[in-house]
Amino acid sequence: MSGCVLDAPVETFHANWRAGWLGLRKLAMLTTSLRDPSRFVAYGTDGRIAFRVEGSLGADLKRFTDRMAIDGAELLLPPYTALALPPGQISFPDPLTVQRCFDLRLRLGGAAA
Repeated sequence: MSGCVLDAPVETFHANWRAGWLGLRKLAMLTTSLRDPSRFVAYGTDGRIAFRVEGSLGADLKRFTDRMAIDGAELLLPPYTALALPPGQISFPDPLTVQRCFDLRLRLGGAAA
C-alpha cells in the first residue's frame, strides 16, 4: 500500500464505498473533475494509504462528505493553482499538488500513527 495519491487508482464512488484508512490522521480534499464539470474527484490519505474517488456532484457529494465525517477525516481546501492546465489533467488541482498539500499537512501535524 502507498500513502501517495499518485499511486492510487481512480475509483467510482458508490453507497458502499469506504476508504481503507490505517492511520489516525485522515485527510481528504475535494476537487472538480475537468473531464466532466458535473463530477468531483476526491483524494485522501492517512500517510499509509491513499485513495482517489470520483462521483457525481448531484448524487454523491453529500454521501461522500457524510462518509468522511463518520470516518473523522479532515477536509482540506484545495490550494490556489495556476489557471493554465496541462492537457490530460483530470482534476483541479492536479494529483501532485494535492499530494504536496497532504505531505505538508502531515509533516506539520505529525506523522500518521
